Amino acid sequence: MFICPGCKTRFRLTKEPASGRVKCPKCGMVSAIRKSETTTEHPAPEAPPPQFIMGAEIAGHRIIEYVGGDAQVGRYRAAQTSMGRTVLLTVLQPALAADADAKEKFFSEARSIARLNHPNLLSVFDMGEEGGACFFTTESVEGGTLPQFIARADNISSKERLAIANQVAQALAYAQSSGVQELWVGPNDVLLTDKLDVRMSHVGTSPPLRGGAPEPTINVLVRLLYIVAVGKDLPEHLRKPGAGASIGVPTVHDPLGGKLNAIVETLLRDATAYGGVSEVAAELQGVSDSAHRRSTVSAATAPGGVVPLRLEKARRRRLSPLKIGLAVTGIAGIVAVIALALLIHISNLRDEEEARKLWDQSREQLAKRETRRDALNTFRQLVKRYGRTESGKEAREKGIPRAKQAIVLDEYGAAEKKFAQRPEEVENTVAQVRAAQERLREEFPGYAFVDKQADLSVKNARVRYINAARKEWQKSVVGRVESHVQYDHFGKALAEARAFIEKWPDATRAVGAAKKVIAQVETQAEKEWQETETRAQRLAKSNRTAARNAYEYVVRNFGIPEYVERARKAIEELENQN
Repeated sequence: MFICPGCKTRFRLTKEPASGRVKCPKCGMVSAIRKSETTTEHPAPEAPPPQFIMGAEIAGHRIIEYVGGDAQVGRYRAAQTSMGRTVLLTVLQPALAADADAKEKFFSEARSIARLNHPNLLSVFDMGEEGGACFFTTESVEGGTLPQFIARADNISSKERLAIANQVAQALAYAQSSGVQELWVGPNDVLLTDKLDVRMSHVGTSPPLRGGAPEPTINVLVRLLYIVAVGKDLPEHLRKPGAGASIGVPTVHDPLGGKLNAIVETLLRDATAYGGVSEVAAELQGVSDSAHRRSTVSAATAPGGVVPLRLEKARRRRLSPLKIGLAVTGIAGIVAVIALALLIHISNLRDEEEARKLWDQSREQLAKRETRRDALNTFRQLVKRYGRTESGKEAREKGIPRAKQAIVLDEYGAAEKKFAQRPEEVENTVAQVRAAQERLREEFPGYAFVDKQADLSVKNARVRYINAARKEWQKSVVGRVESHVQYDHFGKALAEARAFIEKWPDATRAVGAAKKVIAQVETQAEKEWQETETRAQRLAKSNRTAARNAYEYVVRNFGIPEYVERARKAIEELENQN
């Protein structure tokens, strides 16, 4: 049973349409259909009704069809008339459009996605508000989500799985290099075009409107690679780093599928085995490049062109000694050439074997952080001695750059890790990174990645500093300040706020909030003093003891020297009146 999201008409579907869409016989609305909607035993829950009908106009977009929605947003396929293209129009549900916080989260998510520009990330074209409807537009992806593709594909080749996995890894590596350390991304956020090009949605620094807890980028990558390789989702209790060691990955004899599954199995045992998302992306890119490389096979060419003499001519005449000598010389020359070619071929095979041993040795060294400089030296030795072999060429083109990149990441990672638990010491972290940058410049002159990664590490350190300051203010300091103010301990409240400013002087927003609270506390203290002073002066005429108690309350609780001194003077005046 299918329920039209427009007019709520119910009608039966005998089979699921191949296009994945159905047209309502009553109102004519074309809507996307989910597989579960073709059964009657477990009907899908009703989606919120569409806000717009087919043909409606919003901000230069003409609605083509209603794709679907949830409690937060509705999605429509629309024609952008000004650009002549089809886009996916995401509209905030009317019930949330009046909520300022929901609207801010909605636009913040769109802006954070738009800041990232990568071929495998979903592009945001436009955003705005018209007639009370908040919207943003992205490119329209027709192929469906990753789970849908895995479910309906009877036989996915290893080459296709590798291509999808490589695109996912490259997108997440780019996002992490752009400062995105945690993601709200699941399998349904991985979209595929009809040509199996990946487009990932909800990849940004802001939490999505739908909510949920963020996951480290490497955890998201491991889960998605597992789905691509195995064809089913990773169990939830195995999604933490190292927890997946208890689950096996099927053995695939196909070379490409075997390499992909080996990478996934390594990550399940230890998510840090490759040193981060960028290393996994580099590994998958290397496997993908190897799949397209043409293999060359050396072969000796046998001499040809010898035309045998006819038997009749052989019987008629004898060969002269000169011709016999020339023939023997020619044959000896051909044999010598063949022998030389065989020797060269054997030498090349020997060189290739030795080069492969060095290649395997360097790869083992590269896998361990403490031996990565040894790996770089081994790669260089391989290029110097066997540069003409396939392994030598690969070492020059990929091995040496990969080793350099790993060493740079290790250097900066060590500096960041040293102060990871003390984000307030951000300047120490920056100093360590810059010192490492100077050392790496001398070690790798002209290597642009040294400066690029240094700037990114410094940026990440400052972002952690700002986030830690905001978190400490919101979850700890401001609560203690409010508690002190509640009991009129204004001095303690001011001390808390000022100590926070002294600890986080460069966290502009958090310091601004602290200064604002300081001003509010000072205003509240002045107000409480004036009320206390007025009450005490009134009580002094009839009950001096009560007046004295009011001033002593200020001395005991306020904690601000100015008001404490005023209260003590007032107490002295009361005593003198006696």
